[in-house]
Amino acid sequence: MEVWLVLLTGLPGAGKSTLARALQRQRSVAGEPSRLSIEAVVELDDFIIAAGAVEDGGSDTLVKSTLFTPQRWREAYVESRSAIHRELRRCLTVDEGSNGRLRLVFFVDPLPYRSMRESYWKLCNEVSRECGELRCVQAPERLNRVLMLEVRLNTPVDVCLRRNEFRSGTPQYVPPYVIKGISDSFDIGDLSKSVVLGGGSVWAMLPHRKSTPWPVLLLADEVQHCNDSSETLSDHLIECIFRQELMNEMSQQRNLVSNVEREQQKRDGLARSPTNERKCDSSGLLHQIDLHMRAVVRHFILHQSRYGTLPSNIGKKASKCRAEYYAKIRTSLGGGLEDRTISPDVEGYVHQELLDFERCLESL
Repeated sequence: MEVWLVLLTGLPGAGKSTLARALQRQRSVAGEPSRLSIEAVVELDDFIIAAGAVEDGGSDTLVKSTLFTPQRWREAYVESRSAIHRELRRCLTVDEGSNGRLRLVFFVDPLPYRSMRESYWKLCNEVSRECGELRCVQAPERLNRVLMLEVRLNTPVDVCLRRNEFRSGTPQYVPPYVIKGISDSFDIGDLSKSVVLGGGSVWAMLPHRKSTPWPVLLLADEVQHCNDSSETLSDHLIECIFRQELMNEMSQQRNLVSNVEREQQKRDGLARSPTNERKCDSSGLLHQIDLHMRAVVRHFILHQSRYGTLPSNIGKKASKCRAEYYAKIRTSLGGGLEDRTISPDVEGYVHQELLDFERCLESL
């Protein structure tokens, strides 16, 4: 039995949640009843709402309970990751009459950094190892395995900003400079390698590379297709999953995972180890964080000068805020980061500190 974790990524306002709702309506996929099953759609925002409701005692209104705090984000991050783990494991260990269908679990989150997406690649490997000794009841010769695909809504940033304005006054509103900062630092990969799938599909494919061993589906023409209906995007996405080009990519990923598993068995007899976890280049990670923070400061100052009054010495204050948070992150991640892998805890810490930094800018 095989299950795919599908990361649905993109900027705030890209249309991820809207597409996710369309996918949820296709739990029983018309036209593909015997080949594919959408098992779950896990969305980080849902867990942020739930965390807020619990923190507020469940008595406040929806608007108040969804107000963002770093603590709520951290709790939502942990809970959503646990939910993904449970769904993947359930798909591999409980047949539930799947009849050999490909089973998909979707996760909705911006995930702008490659390291963030890679942490879910590691989670896939972890679940595969946990269930590695189990055999599919209806195909006992086949090992259970989790593969990963990224679906990126590469909606243009100006479209995301316009959509974001309609959220003004709601908890879903994101300061424009934050969206611009995320856009500037979003790890998009080498788009020159993308393959147009043809056949009228709205999706193109970015093949896997050494540093990202999973393929990426993205809008073939983001300007033309970003305003297509969610039903159209959803229908084309389901169709693309069975395209030969993507199946070839997933077959290569399957072979890669199998080779890694065999090498691991040779080294330590199936003992759990960080074989599938690449060592983190500390200088590269910190450089990426620094670039992101500088982009956020730049867009923050531009936003203030364009739409509000520019306080005295705001540039110095913003730069000082950036330097303090960067120093804090660098100190916390120092002490041999180059000898450790990017664990979920490290990823979560960095993400939370960056969110705190953005909130600090807003308070200047």
